[in-house]
Amino acid sequence: MNTLRRALLLGFTLTAAGAYAQTVPLTQDSFMNPGVGTNFGTATTLNVGGAANSQALAQFDLGSLPSGVTASQVAKATFALFVSKLTAAGTINISMANGPWSELTVSGTAGPVAAAAVASGISVTAAGNYIYVDATAAVQNWLNGSATNSGFIITPAGGGVNALFDSKESSTTSHPATLTIVLTNYGPTGATGATGANGTNGSTGATGATGVGTTGATGATGATGVGTTGATGATGATGVGTTGATGATGATGVGTTGATGATGATGVGTTGATGATGATGVGTTGATGATGATGVGTTGATGATGSNGTNGTNGTNGATGATGPAVSANSPSGIPFTVVGHNSGSANWAPGDTNQNAGIVPTVMSISTTPCKPAMTIYSFMGATTTFTLNSASFAASSLSGTLTSNIMSCTAPAYSSGTPTKCGVVAASNTAADTPMYITFGGGTGSAFVAFSCQ
Repeated sequence: MNTLRRALLLGFTLTAAGAYAQTVPLTQDSFMNPGVGTNFGTATTLNVGGAANSQALAQFDLGSLPSGVTASQVAKATFALFVSKLTAAGTINISMANGPWSELTVSGTAGPVAAAAVASGISVTAAGNYIYVDATAAVQNWLNGSATNSGFIITPAGGGVNALFDSKESSTTSHPATLTIVLTNYGPTGATGATGANGTNGSTGATGATGVGTTGATGATGATGVGTTGATGATGATGVGTTGATGATGATGVGTTGATGATGATGVGTTGATGATGATGVGTTGATGATGATGVGTTGATGATGSNGTNGTNGTNGATGATGPAVSANSPSGIPFTVVGHNSGSANWAPGDTNQNAGIVPTVMSISTTPCKPAMTIYSFMGATTTFTLNSASFAASSLSGTLTSNIMSCTAPAYSSGTPTKCGVVAASNTAADTPMYITFGGGTGSAFVAFSCQ
């Protein structure tokens, strides 16, 4: 059993409901010196700048994204480079490459050039650090077909920069370029089981008979009361009085503007007195007629309630829906995410150890808060046939040290020898307990590997 002192977790990150991030495989990388026909496809570094004015290339496989993903579902894409050595600080540009290229044949006399810019004037000031670039627009263009995925080209921008970045062939610091894509509103839906047949309806109970009873006769209406209306009083006479005569209008002035004539005096006359109001007519109101007697009749008795019909028998349950298709070990479903492996060696890494190339950086994950079957798919760049093993581990209370406790599952990937990684996949035969720490160990080859996990 190997002692585990610290684990590095990379790749999958929950971002929000319905969103997750996936680090896609790096399929090929190289660098080229303009005007020079030498190929550097197997070099352990990607050189940029310097006396040769070197330019680097990196391409990723978007085919590993879940089936049916569209450009509109790409919320963020991040391209990362690790600066393993810096001879002279300066700036670099990152663009989309304008055409296809092959890792093992590309050179400074037969290679692509920069197309649309991804990021410009990026400062490179220290070794041992990552450079992160927003590549969202480039990935969206590759997915919607407005541009062909020929990868990225990294070129010197200014300041006499001379930088070396890790390639996927590096067996020292082993931090190859990565492309992490955050997807939203996407998740695979399991197949719907067939609907069971409907049960038969029970028969309807008979309706009870309606109750019968006679309505009593309506009583006669009482006679209307009679009385005379008093006569209307006479209208009083209209008052009489004369209206005063209208005063004469003053004469119009003569000259440039004559003075306004005096207003005639207002006529005077008295208003006649108001006539007396006629007396109110007098008459008595007739007496109210007597109310007719209320009609008499008995209400018929309520009919008896019909008996309830018998309940129909329950329909039989529909047959159980068919089980959904089995998950392919090479295309795990559930919640996928990716962790990056390392060169083969022991499974030890002491906290604070800067010499990380001494051995494998173990990977760890907590599969689920509930038991599930772990699945993994390996994209291998190992130089020989390599067996990858997923182990469970246990830890002492309040301790960073642990031990591997059991072998959960293994798969073997063939040796890598070209620009396309080899591949193997496996799904565990039974559930692993919730919150179980799990570590990858492997042996057989040296190089790098990508491991895609999911919870079944």
